[in-house]
Amino acid sequence: MSLLVTAPIGVFLIVVVFFGLRWFMPSRGRSIAVLLGLIALGVYLPLALRNWPGLDVIAMNIALFLITVFILGLMSPADHATRKKGDFHWGPTLIIGFLGTVIVVQVILITIASHGLTPEMARVLLPEPKGGAERVTSFFPGEVPHAYQKKEALFNEYLEQIREQHARGWQVRKGWLEEAVLNKPTPFRLELLDAQGEPVAGAKATIKFMRAADSRLDFEMPLSELEQGVYGAQIALPAPGFWDVLIQIVRDDEIHEVRARTHVKS
Repeated sequence: MSLLVTAPIGVFLIVVVFFGLRWFMPSRGRSIAVLLGLIALGVYLPLALRNWPGLDVIAMNIALFLITVFILGLMSPADHATRKKGDFHWGPTLIIGFLGTVIVVQVILITIASHGLTPEMARVLLPEPKGGAERVTSFFPGEVPHAYQKKEALFNEYLEQIREQHARGWQVRKGWLEEAVLNKPTPFRLELLDAQGEPVAGAKATIKFMRAADSRLDFEMPLSELEQGVYGAQIALPAPGFWDVLIQIVRDDEIHEVRARTHVKS
């Protein structure tokens, strides 16, 4: 039910069937377009509800199908007898061009939001990650506060925690030891040093992976202390593309949190 599969196939079938039927009924183009729109919805909606791809994908598919039949109907005047040979109207052409541009842009945006950029495109479009030009499959933009603005008291409390965290000066190095691949257990390591560069041992570390497009895929797991100041686990992610990551480290009453982003190859 991927948008890149259902949308092109649906639009192609609508166009082919439309011109096939109009070949036999040249004066019924608009009626054929309306009928094909109803048929497309009647076929797609049960399939989408059975194999739920997400509301954004469903809405985009429906919009594409309806825009396609609208354009086909627009190209089929109700009275062919009054249409002069060689007539050309800028209005329908501009509408079709505008809608086509919107469709292409929306398909690109939804695809990127669902699956993320490929590593090659990410290197072209996104800035280099902090920490040099190491060969990695993830990038970590650094520490940022949570979205606690919903409640001012919690937000102020979190700001205080961030100030303490910066004053503490802990150094966190983290990442995959291998390329992260869909459903493949991959070693993830976290190295924690204090302000003097000494390992921080005896802490409890957890990592939470969050999927922006589908929160049902979110999950959290502990990182075991493998040696002094080094924590890790074997992690398998259930969907390709980009994931938001929250790492929380707790030692006594000290709390250190780092937000990050990672990419999983399909």
